[in-house]
Amino acid sequence: SGCIPRKKFINSANIYNTIKNAGQYGLPVCHAGTPDLGKVMDHVRSVIDSITQYENAQAYQKLGIDVYIGKNHFVSKNILSVNGIELFSKYFIICTGSSAMVPPIEGLKEIPYLTNKNFWDQATLPKKTLILGAGPIGIELGQALRRLGSDVYIAMRSDKILQKEDPAIAEEMKKILQGDGVHFLDNSTVLGFKRQNSQIIVRYVRNGSEQELVVDAVVVATGRKPNIEDLLLENAGVA
Repeated sequence: SGCIPRKKFINSANIYNTIKNAGQYGLPVCHAGTPDLGKVMDHVRSVIDSITQYENAQAYQKLGIDVYIGKNHFVSKNILSVNGIELFSKYFIICTGSSAMVPPIEGLKEIPYLTNKNFWDQATLPKKTLILGAGPIGIELGQALRRLGSDVYIAMRSDKILQKEDPAIAEEMKKILQGDGVHFLDNSTVLGFKRQNSQIIVRYVRNGSEQELVVDAVVVATGRKPNIEDLLLENAGVA
């Protein structure tokens, strides 16, 4: 659900975009047809499956690495309990990954929103997509969806994207995305969501004016939070 599927998805979108714009490169203009998102996702999953055979418990055990699977928590800074088995070590490296941070917006939990975890379960391309957040994940998925044919809107509180990156590069990236046809709802605050049959009504305020947008899918990309629940890090002296 992380970097690898996202990069393969972007790669498929970029290839499709290049085919559509072959004339720009002095090549014969091609009719690329309409992409089948289900087949694109099948390709993404096949790549993940090919990697999984080298990244599983059995593969690591063959390398001489002990693998313990189960619920775990710290007993102290030098003891980790895994399903009741206490493991002693001078050092522990915590690599538990992260999950999508879901903002407390009215109605969001009542709609079938997407995150990087379930994004890959889609079988059909949404006609219109709203992305919450203008960080790397939101920008990458937004451009890829747009290049595959979805009408993409990115909601953001300011008028800047990729705020942790170099401002000049971020501004140039925004121009490229706008050239692709991505719509930026900058300086906006999303107020709530409501189901309307198979579609979703989005209420938001932009520059002091309350507006509505009807979309087919909502992607939450407003940040990440560490997967450290139930680890009892305080027992290890980690604040």
